[in-house]
Amino acid sequence: MSEGLLAHARALLPVGDDVGPTAFGVRHRLVLIGVWLHLPGLFVVGLVNGYPPAHLVAELAALAGLAAAAGSVRVPRPWRVALATTALVGCSAFLVHVTGGLTESHFHFFAVVAFVTLYQSWLPYLLCIGWVLLHHGVLGTLSPESVYSNPAAVARPAVWALVHGGFVVLASLAGLAAWRATELERLRAESVVAAAPHALYGVDLDGRIVFANSALAQQLGETTDRLVGRVAHDLLHPPAEHCRPCGLLASGGDHHLDQVELLDAAGQLRPHELQMRPVVERGHRVGTVVTHWDISERLSQRRQLERFALHDSLTGLANRTLLLDRLTRAMLTPRDERDRLAVFHVDLDRFKAVNAALGQTAGDALLVAIAGGLRLSARPQDTVARVGGDEFVVVAPGMPDVQAADAFAERLVAAVARTGAADGPGLLVTASVGVRLADGAVGEDAERLLADADLAMFAAKTRGGGQVVHFNAGMRLQDGSDLALGAELHRALDAGELVLHYQPVFAVADRRPVGAEALVRWQHPVHGLLGPDRFIALAEKTGMIGSLGTWVLHRAAEQLAAWRDLPGGAELTMAVNLSVRQLQDPTLVQQVADVLAWTDLPAHALCLEVTESILMRDGDGTDDMLRRLRDLGVVVAIDDFGTGYSSLSRLHGLPIQRLKIDRSFVRGLGGDDDRQQIVHAIISLAAALHLDVVAEGVETDEELTLLAELRCPHAQGFGLGRPLPADQVAAGLGIESAPDGAAAAAR
Repeated sequence: MSEGLLAHARALLPVGDDVGPTAFGVRHRLVLIGVWLHLPGLFVVGLVNGYPPAHLVAELAALAGLAAAAGSVRVPRPWRVALATTALVGCSAFLVHVTGGLTESHFHFFAVVAFVTLYQSWLPYLLCIGWVLLHHGVLGTLSPESVYSNPAAVARPAVWALVHGGFVVLASLAGLAAWRATELERLRAESVVAAAPHALYGVDLDGRIVFANSALAQQLGETTDRLVGRVAHDLLHPPAEHCRPCGLLASGGDHHLDQVELLDAAGQLRPHELQMRPVVERGHRVGTVVTHWDISERLSQRRQLERFALHDSLTGLANRTLLLDRLTRAMLTPRDERDRLAVFHVDLDRFKAVNAALGQTAGDALLVAIAGGLRLSARPQDTVARVGGDEFVVVAPGMPDVQAADAFAERLVAAVARTGAADGPGLLVTASVGVRLADGAVGEDAERLLADADLAMFAAKTRGGGQVVHFNAGMRLQDGSDLALGAELHRALDAGELVLHYQPVFAVADRRPVGAEALVRWQHPVHGLLGPDRFIALAEKTGMIGSLGTWVLHRAAEQLAAWRDLPGGAELTMAVNLSVRQLQDPTLVQQVADVLAWTDLPAHALCLEVTESILMRDGDGTDDMLRRLRDLGVVVAIDDFGTGYSSLSRLHGLPIQRLKIDRSFVRGLGGDDDRQQIVHAIISLAAALHLDVVAEGVETDEELTLLAELRCPHAQGFGLGRPLPADQVAAGLGIESAPDGAAAAAR
């Protein structure tokens, strides 16, 4: 709650006739105390002035009776006000009588007018004015000597009654003006509180509600009047002793409870975030202002984000992140010799051909059906995950021996075949399965088990598919082809076989090109054009990723410098991916600074992208490196955002300026309301943190239109522009002519 709203809420506590029984009761008691204090004093004054004792007792008894009636809670409030005011004004009239109409005694009426201002109501002022006119005019005419001691007043009582009445009217008007100003301020404060979108209410020192806004009343299905007087902590379900506002007041300061639950008007428990702030008047606490935020939608969005981050968007199975977590936990669980951990890597045979024959939509439906078949074949304690286009992994603890693992694998193969046959007449879908039984050997970890199961699966495919093969150590030696490919990769960098393709990035609102992302390709002399999925992991494994990353950074910066020198390219930017090895290189910041100086590029034109999974690594100085890069002036972006949910808790503190929404959230955006809500949540989160957003994987006009409706600033994907060589992508970037980046390097 803002400080301005808190100030208005505070104003409601100590003033106003409608803030609850406590405020009126205090003021009314003060007036009655004034009456009771007058009575013995008037008795003494009467005796001193020779007033008959019998008359003293009779008249003061009448005033005491009025005061007693005004103090009864059974009497309606307006009547209590009228009786107390009449008794107090009666004291003034009695004082005038017993002093023989002494002029100074008449000033007591002005004191009464000031005293009844406590009520902050019209009625007491009207009674005061009426009493003065009645007493001074009527009684002054009938018995002038009992009202006036001044001869002129005795001679003309009506005139003096009007004069004195006028003075009382002026005093009343002054009091009314002051009260009205306070009343208007209170009404303005009430309107602000009533208009607050969140539940807002105040409690007194006894923990009872003294005011509540309509937002709280609507949530609880009550009226604000019915809420006044209730114990505040009873609103919580179940009522918690540590949530009592009066208990919190004792400790002082601001108090913030992460989550409580309120029973809404529909009878549903809804999570709320609750904040309490003590209200202090003249150094003493007088109450507490409580604010509730309904966080059910926020929690729902967070659960959806977490689910999308840990599960495959197509099949709903666990993704690789969740698989690694489950596998690591299973490996840490103590087990005996008859309770071994098994990993099954399931790969569909010739699925690309099946997908081509059926179409992508039907192929996706088949994958969903196969995922369901694998889940039914697994046991409750098993984890079934999708780790690739047509690849699945099952982690199964509790395998007693090889025979049991074989039987389990055959059940998985049968489930795939059965699902394929049911999906289409004559459709035969087989699967190759690699099996890895963990034996607790030194050096085993989750990644190693998955890699071994993958090798066993590859061996099954080389035998014709539809096979179950167990891993053996010799398979790692057979994987020596990676070494040969690694040697070729070293040669490829020197031979100029590595090239960059550029995928344009567009502003969603007007489809204006704003930049490009540099993507490395390998123009292999035998295998043709290879994508990064074929050699990036190998480059990391062989230690070449540092040299490769440096080459990409230099080449992309040179190309951008060449484009920005041409008509139409002055505002373009370039995005380059960084690997974890590069982030661990202490010379990275100097490398980037040197590249910017060499190409004469402004720092903000270069965007360095880091996958969200890299940001999850702790203790490797990643945050510090990113902060140093940001301080250099370059843009730092999180790539594939949404695939590592744990970064949400630390996103606010990361030194980044851009989020790139993973393609899995964007694909099929128009036909999936849940996915659309997730994308909207990410865009809203980024806007709140003042971060730029780029949606990846846009393939259709419908997806782009929805992104525009969701106010996503930027997007890229095959539907907007495929990755192409520099000379072919230039037209899509709005550049009139496009020399190769090498020309810029030769300037």
